[in-house]
Amino acid sequence: MAVLSAAFFAGVLGFAGRARRRPVRTGAEQMIGSTGEVESWTENAGRVHVNGEMWEARSSQSLSKGQKVRVVSRTGLTLTVEAST
Repeated sequence: MAVLSAAFFAGVLGFAGRARRRPVRTGAEQMIGSTGEVESWTENAGRVHVNGEMWEARSSQSLSKGQKVRVVSRTGLTLTVEAST
């Protein structure tokens, strides 16, 4: 019974260790580095389409509709983006 319990806990610890090493797939961290497309833009702010969702966005660059962008950071519900090459 002790050997069986030890094997069970070793398996659980193995799964936990592998899960910790996996890349983030949800939350704010997942958005960083994602690419999208500008839907509308005026001066330094607009709306972008990223991961199937519309987001408010800001950029230090002037962007145009249809231009590809990359997410640099996220503050609340606003993304900071830059032009993607």
